[in-house]
This record gives sequence, structure tokens and C-alpha cells, in this order.
Amino acid sequence: HYQSHYRLMTKFYERHAKNKSSWTYKILRYLGKANMPAEYDPDSTPSAYAAWIVWRKLVNLVLINDAWDVGILAVRCIELPTSFSLTLVLQYSMGIGLIFFTYWAKTDAHRVIGDYCWYWGDFFFRVQLKLTFDGIFSLDA
Repeated sequence: HYQSHYRLMTKFYERHAKNKSSWTYKILRYLGKANMPAEYDPDSTPSAYAAWIVWRKLVNLVLINDAWDVGILAVRCIELPTSFSLTLVLQYSMGIGLIFFTYWAKTDAHRVIGDYCWYWGDFFFRVQLKLTFDGIFSLDA
């Protein structure tokens, strides 16, 4: 909401990109250049694009921590049963199946919509895309 209506992240980036000696600018520049081609220069791109690149890094940080938290919680809370029944085997099988389904759904959704949509690029700048909704999207009418 704040980015799409008020350009909050873009304005934050622009404000801190003016002072090239500040530690905030150095962090933003580091995040913007990480995993990018060597010739990429955040200062030579539009500020909305550079802010989106930094936003992608922050979103990845949150998503990775979220996945680790859920995984650690699952390992911490698991109790191995002392006896097995058909119901218990079905429950464990369904749980493992849902884990694989969730992984497939997220990777397939990312494949279909790409980085621009996955990281809310339309809140930063507009790009005309032609998307083909197949894979996971064909499961729902």
C-alpha cells in the first residue's frame, strides 16, 4: 500500500542515495549490487528500479527466515510414534505430500509470473508483460 500509493521505498532509496558517504547508502548499494552482473551500477539506473532490486533482497531475507522458522518449529515439535496404525501412516504421508506440493506450487508460480511479479515490481514501476498462466494456475478455474 505505502509503496504503490506513496512510493515509500523509492523515496527512501532516493533520499539515502544522495549522500554517497553515509552508511545507509553503502548498505543499499551493497544490497543492490549483490548477485547482479558486474557491469550493473545502481546509480545509473532509475531509482525505482534500484529500489526494487534492494526490495527483492529484503523480501528474500524475510522468506528465508520464514522457511527456516517453520522448519525448525516442525523439527522441534515432532514426536515419533510408539506404535503405528493406518491412520497415522496416512497422516504422515499426507503431511509429507503437502510439503512437496507446497514446494512445487511456489516454484511453479515463480516460474509462471517471474521475478517482476513475485517481488511486487508493479508497485515500483510498470512493465508490459504477457503471462501464460499454466502449471499450478491450471488447477483452479
